[in-house]
Amino acid sequence: MGDQNYILKALTDSLYSKLSLNIQDCAPIKIANFTKNLLELLRSQNYQESKQAEPFLIVLNTKNDGDGINIYNSSYVIDTITKGHIKKCNIITVDIAGNLIEDSSSILVINNLEELSDSFTTNNEVCFFIEGNCIDVVINGRTIKVIPDIFSIQKTRSYKNLIPISEYRVLINKHYNEQVLREKGFCYWSNKSERILVSRPERHFTKNLETFLSNFVSDGIVDEECKNAHTNDRTDIRITTFFTKQIYIIEIKWIGKSENTVYNDEEAQKRANVGILQLEEYLKDEKKCIMALLIIYDARENNEDITWDPQKRHWHAAIDKNPFILFLDSYSYKTRQEKNASSKADKKVSKAKKKKK
Repeated sequence: MGDQNYILKALTDSLYSKLSLNIQDCAPIKIANFTKNLLELLRSQNYQESKQAEPFLIVLNTKNDGDGINIYNSSYVIDTITKGHIKKCNIITVDIAGNLIEDSSSILVINNLEELSDSFTTNNEVCFFIEGNCIDVVINGRTIKVIPDIFSIQKTRSYKNLIPISEYRVLINKHYNEQVLREKGFCYWSNKSERILVSRPERHFTKNLETFLSNFVSDGIVDEECKNAHTNDRTDIRITTFFTKQIYIIEIKWIGKSENTVYNDEEAQKRANVGILQLEEYLKDEKKCIMALLIIYDARENNEDITWDPQKRHWHAAIDKNPFILFLDSYSYKTRQEKNASSKADKKVSKAKKKKK
């Protein structure tokens, strides 16, 4: 089973695979060529020398054919970036061959993924939100692939480094220690010294965790913001195992203070309990779900205990009875290492003194 999981993992991880699974009525060879041409364009010397701080959006319309400029065989993208057009409109709409469909100069500017999700809500539009060398691929408001750096797209890791989703506690703890505490791949503090998170931090936590799980889960497909069975509700993250089709769902919450919202004291307690209530609702219709997890990113000053209402013994049997409370340490990674080293040294001195006595 291990070799079969590894093969399926490799097949479903690439950008081409993600697009093939989500784009219907389009020949695989056309999807492969689109993927190849897009990455070559963004890796080209002309693009690298011209890229700006402002993000821009390439929208692949899979239903219509363009009759305009081919963005791969012209300087259109480079001109759009260098001549300041993206400040007025940063959307380039193309067909599967890379032909320009329309001049989007009258359309709004998309500054972030939240605005993108609100503006593009059809399955026949694949959005490539490009910021520097990072690409977020979004369909119908759902991120299907994140490429943090187009120059370091890693191949599927050695199978021995991957972890089955049944060992979700190992995975979440690894995510916490390697990604969250080190702030690796994302920034969630707006003001670290005052412990204020960025606006809508849940989005950042979900995106980072989904990317991490996609890289490390050995035996399943990881999807962000999937519609729950027979409802319009969306689980934050869902993992479906390759062969048994068993489902694990993850609900993500945060508590503390962000730029525009505060969940402290009683509000923090309510927010945490809402996560359990949402899992209960999902599980009414998600019959194949065997495990539902709540992960809370805790930015409060002190990580006080959560009082669960209803009590854990009344929760659905599929809900893990020990939700993850991930305390967000505002010390830098280097400072934590120094503090840990100092603490260990103090313990050694204390033991030495006791032996002398």
